[in-house]
Amino acid sequence: MMKWCVGLLACFLSFTALAQKPAASFAAIDWQVRSVTATSPDSLAHQLTAGYTTDLEKVRAIYSWICQNIAYNSNLYKPLYRRPPFIQAPMDTVSEWKPADEMVAQKVLTRRLAVCDGYSRLFKVLCTYAGLQAEVVNGYVRTNMERSADRFRTNHTWNVVRIDSAWHLLDLTWAAGYLTYNDEFVKQQNDLYFLPNPQDFVRDHFPEDLRWTLLAEPPTLAEFRRMPFKVKSYIKYGIEGYSPRNGLVEAA
Repeated sequence: MMKWCVGLLACFLSFTALAQKPAASFAAIDWQVRSVTATSPDSLAHQLTAGYTTDLEKVRAIYSWICQNIAYNSNLYKPLYRRPPFIQAPMDTVSEWKPADEMVAQKVLTRRLAVCDGYSRLFKVLCTYAGLQAEVVNGYVRTNMERSADRFRTNHTWNVVRIDSAWHLLDLTWAAGYLTYNDEFVKQQNDLYFLPNPQDFVRDHFPEDLRWTLLAEPPTLAEFRRMPFKVKSYIKYGIEGYSPRNGLVEAA
């Protein structure tokens, strides 16, 4: 009986250690990559992933570095008189022009500023240099309960990345931080948007190409528009039940 109890305890401790290992590994990766510096995407990708062997570790290293080092360009939302002076970079007429993704990634890396297109292209380029397969996804996002037709147009980009033969979702822009009411960007890494469950992700992200919902039966755009809007805390705290599931609730 004693041997059986000891064996059971050992199994439990082993399971607990395995369950906690990903979080511990992510914390170590997040700490290690925070201060990596490079002047080109290929050099940065190599430095970020050189010490890791799995796809998941490499993806986490790239994701975490971007969240910690690239700020959202909130100047675009400010009145002209509050924006810093715009300085046009000199045009490069000597070196060979690179693909659009590469040029955008280099610009983001140099300025350390981006909007959603820059975040997603930088992630894709770094993944490519690291030997990972990633794609940029264009689509619609909902940020509040607004349902008017003009709000449902392509207005955001995010990514899918292949890890161990399976596709996963992530949104670097929303994971990197948030905007205050004064349109000031606050860096605050939010892992709700790192490899989220597709069923949760589709609550506020609807891709133009439905295969990137990663759902066997994706909703139509009309169904997406009728879905109740769920704030981030809904997912964070694991709330599962709600009613009604469609339509608007009007106060009397």
